[in-house]
Amino acid sequence: MVAGHVHVDPDQVSVSHLSDTLGVAFFPAMVWLLTGLTATVGDGDPHWLTTIGQ
Repeated sequence: MVAGHVHVDPDQVSVSHLSDTLGVAFFPAMVWLLTGLTATVGDGDPHWLTTIGQ
């Protein structure tokens, strides 16, 4: 099951819900998500992750 294809109200989706839905694939999915964000938003520099929320 792909997280983008879960049939729930988008306002009701939480990390807990995604974890329950993806099961053991949750952690790898988060790694790939951060990898993609680092490549595109952070210009390949993982240090930008430490600046989120500052």
